[in-house]
Parts: sequence; C-alpha cells; structure tokens
Amino acid sequence: MDLSPGTEEYIKESIEISLGLPVSVESLSLKLLATEDARRRLQDQIFVLEDRLKESSKRLEQSRAESNMNAQGVRRCVEEKEVIASQYADLVNHCRKLEEECSLYERDLERIMETCDELAKENEEMRAQLQDISSVRTEQGTSCSARRSSPKGMVVSETSSGKNVKRKVTLIGRISRRDKSHVVIRVVKNKRCIAEIVLVGDRGPGLSPILVNGWTKVKCQGSELKIGDGRGPTMYWQRPYVEKS
Repeated sequence: MDLSPGTEEYIKESIEISLGLPVSVESLSLKLLATEDARRRLQDQIFVLEDRLKESSKRLEQSRAESNMNAQGVRRCVEEKEVIASQYADLVNHCRKLEEECSLYERDLERIMETCDELAKENEEMRAQLQDISSVRTEQGTSCSARRSSPKGMVVSETSSGKNVKRKVTLIGRISRRDKSHVVIRVVKNKRCIAEIVLVGDRGPGLSPILVNGWTKVKCQGSELKIGDGRGPTMYWQRPYVEKS
C-alpha cells in the first residue's frame, strides 16, 4: 500500500517519539515553520472574522436605527390616523347637524312660500279694497257736495245697477284722527291696517247715511265702526263731527 510522503513522515516521527529516539533539528524546524504558517493563517482568518464582525455590528446598528425610525413613523401614522378618525367623526356630526338645519330651513322655506302665497292673495284683496276705497272717496266727494247743497244733510242716494256687491268678513275700524271737518277711520284685519277711510263730517246732529257700492253696512257705535255683511246697494253711516264749544 502506497502512502503519501507526509503520512510516512508522520508515522516515522510518531514511532521515534514513542521509542524515545531523538528528533532531528530539521524535523523540528519544519514543524515550527508549519506551525507558524498555520498561526499566520489563523491570524488572517481572525482579522477577516473581526472585520466581518465589525461590519455585522454596523449593519446591526443601522438596522436598529432604521427599526427605531420605522417605529416612530408607525407611531406617528397611528396618531395621525386617530386624529383623522376623530375629525371624521366631528365632520359626520357636523354634517348631521347641517342636514337637520337644512331640513328646518326647507320647512321654514315652505312655510314662507305658503305665507307669500297668502300675502299675495291678501295683497290682491287689498288692491281690490283700495280700488273700492278710491271709488268710495269719489262718491263721498260727490255726496258731500250734494249734501252741502241739500238742507240739513238730506240723504244722497246712488244705485248700484250692473255691479255685483262683494260680501266681506267682519272688520273693526277705529277713529284714528279727527279734526273739525274730517274723521279718519283705520280698518284693521289680523292686526294689520288694511285701509283708512276719510269721512267728511257735518255740523248738524244725527247720522248721515251714504250709499256706497261694493261696501258693507257700517254702523257708528261710539268711536268704533263695525263692518258686517250686506246685500244689494250697501251703505255705511257716518256720525257727523260736532265741534265742542
């Protein structure tokens, strides 16, 4: 069996050592050289391993720093998410309140539109009443001129042929101003003044009837006028103004 030279040398040295034979200087120097070479190789490996360890330590520190930064970033993201969630909840509540207010505004708008329709109807009625009042004033002027020419406030009659007389609700008129020759009567409906009637007063006693088309009968009761329903040629009554001595 063939052995390598190194193996044969090792066996030979082992036998010599076991038998107590002296070892040659050449063998010892060779062993020393081999040991030094092995030590240098081991030292080089140690240096390499130390460099790798330093690099690993640096990487570990970098990884730790990155992990800390990532943890802080995650923490900030969580905090921002919580803030955004709270803001979203506030916005949802605010949106709900705005929806409720919008519903209330819509109801108010519907009521206002209904009120506007009612006011438009009342405006139409007031315009019709104002037209009637203008005709009343015109007829008053003619009746007053006729009364002045007639003795002691005789009745001046007018007909209403060809005209339909309107039926009106009960209203209350109060004397708001009077002087020596005029009485101003304010007609109020639903706490709003809808007309003012100027009545020309006489100096004679009693009541002066005046026939007016389109108006209901007015009875003089103290300082108030009660206006009720009437049919046909309607009339209102004017208590003549009497100057106090």
